[in-house]
Amino acid sequence: MPLADWTVPFTLTSSVYSATGLSINTSVLLPSGDRGTFFFRPDGCQLNATVRQTKDNVPQADGSILHRRFMTGMEMQLVVQMWEDNDKIACDSLLEEMLDVFMGYVYGLLNAGDNEGRMTWVPTNGSSVSSTSRMLEDIRLLSYPVESQQGGSPYEVALTVDSVWPYAADFTQLAPSLSGGSGTVINRGNRPSYPVWQIYGPYDAFVLTDTSVTPNAIIRWDQTLPGAGAALTNAEYIEIDTFRNSVTKVAAGPVLSNVAAGIDMTASEFFTISPGSHAITVSYTSGNVTNNNSSKALINAAWA
Repeated sequence: MPLADWTVPFTLTSSVYSATGLSINTSVLLPSGDRGTFFFRPDGCQLNATVRQTKDNVPQADGSILHRRFMTGMEMQLVVQMWEDNDKIACDSLLEEMLDVFMGYVYGLLNAGDNEGRMTWVPTNGSSVSSTSRMLEDIRLLSYPVESQQGGSPYEVALTVDSVWPYAADFTQLAPSLSGGSGTVINRGNRPSYPVWQIYGPYDAFVLTDTSVTPNAIIRWDQTLPGAGAALTNAEYIEIDTFRNSVTKVAAGPVLSNVAAGIDMTASEFFTISPGSHAITVSYTSGNVTNNNSSKALINAAWA
């Protein structure tokens, strides 16, 4: 799993409540001016996902027919304890304030929107392949907090959050360029990651290709397909979100339109980037490589 130590500093972001983030496992300044520490109880915390699977018995014979399997989004089970500091349990007015603050953040996760819920942490001693923080992105509240306290023990709150993503990701997003019609896209994690492609105009059509896999993985967009809309100008780009399978034409301002109809599904797939280095090419129809130099990928390393 992408997490081995629940004692490292974490930050819970819940933009519905506060954009500053709530530090966990480190002392925080509370609205009253007092300080308290929200500690995870490690033996009560887990980060996991489940496998969606179906299988059938082989008709009139021994054995099973195994169908294609998929991962669910990640789930993080948490038990948070309220402490005044490393040696003193929070109680009385401090405990009440800490619970008020924590429950405000948690409630903000109930229906958190895109980029409004996040848990970030730095792996123990960093990482041999990535020094950035990791995160569970786009989290929401899965189970409402349950409060408890044993005699002589700190007050605890247990809850579960979940994410749409089937992996934890590096907090730092890379944006490798496809300038000149080619570029190198690297996933430094240990499982396939879903990139976002931004392909800048002008063009009538383009073919995006991962030449590092066999057979080559391709996404082809063509303005001449029914419903695709007009060709792109210098000021526009098409953004392809391979996780959400969305294809959007964007200008300098707001989103313009859904142009998924321009994807040639007979020759295309919303492919992922497996761990390692990938050589990517983009060829344009009625385009100009010089003007298309802003094209790029957006990718976060993915961790199982």
